[in-house]
Amino acid sequence: MTDMATYALLNNIQLSLEKKLVGGIFCDLPKTFDCVNHDILLQKLKYYGTTDVAFKLLKSYLSNRYQRTVIKANNLNISFSSRKIIKCGVPQGSVLGPF
Repeated sequence: MTDMATYALLNNIQLSLEKKLVGGIFCDLPKTFDCVNHDILLQKLKYYGTTDVAFKLLKSYLSNRYQRTVIKANNLNISFSSRKIIKCGVPQGSVLGPF
């Protein structure tokens, strides 16, 4: 997928260079996957026509996920934060998540 995007970008630059000056702005957005709001993502998927089966699968995948923090002190004391529901981000270590 990224190969096709790279090819298309380079091809467009090359074609445009023959006609005029070309400029580009490239942004590296660290932690982008952590900022994806589940409700907005699901609304956009529905708007762009995601089928019912695929939409329900993704909604189920993103819904009712919780996380908590585990704190270890010298392997003697272990503390846990309270569980909080996750409303943003792609679950780490998943097929959809970043490496």
